[in-house]
Amino acid sequence: MDTVFRQATKTVEDKPEVMPKRADTNADLNNESFLGYEMETKKPYLSEYFGVQETWNEPLAGFKEDFEVIESYFKDKINHGEMEDTIEAVKEKLKWIEKMANIDKTERTVMKIEKIKAFVKFLKETDLIKVNGAKYAIK
Repeated sequence: MDTVFRQATKTVEDKPEVMPKRADTNADLNNESFLGYEMETKKPYLSEYFGVQETWNEPLAGFKEDFEVIESYFKDKINHGEMEDTIEAVKEKLKWIEKMANIDKTERTVMKIEKIKAFVKFLKETDLIKVNGAKYAIK
């Protein structure tokens, strides 16, 4: 008589080895909050986007007022839930605005900022028309 004894099988769980995060790695800028960016860096994100980090606050340059108009548009969109609160989302919208406003990549930075500010004012006005139209719409 042949007797076969069974042995209990051991299940081995394959867990990938997770490397601990290094302390010196920075968070990806693209996923960073747009609304929190200025609080952390003490300068607006737009100064980095346009490459004017050193001169954005100078009164003669006039960037500060321009940036306030542009930033208010993005803050409104984020606060109304129409846009994600990430640098990447703002960057994508800025690129869309540049395309729609027919801004050439070779244009001077000052002209780019002025055109974007003018286009943002236009977008704000059209948004206001939509809101008022919905408020006073007659069916």
